[in-house]
Amino acid sequence: MNATRTEYKGIVFDSKSEAVFARTLDLGGHQWVYHPPQHCVHIWDFLVFRSHMNNEPILVEYKPQMPTNTYVDNLTEKMRADPDALR
Repeated sequence: MNATRTEYKGIVFDSKSEAVFARTLDLGGHQWVYHPPQHCVHIWDFLVFRSHMNNEPILVEYKPQMPTNTYVDNLTEKMRADPDALR
């Protein structure tokens, strides 16, 4: 499946679904950063500051459909390799 690069708020997203997700975050009153600096040797899709949680940040890997077990396993291994990178 080929993703359609889509612009929203002056940012070119890798896919239309990511742009729609960003718009949804805006509608929810959340602040966010697209492709924040690497954490655990991984480029996450979003860093979201949740307005209802005192702006506590959360890293989000957005997928429009369920990721494969292999993808999840690889991401988990990256996080295990450097668990302090998320702090």
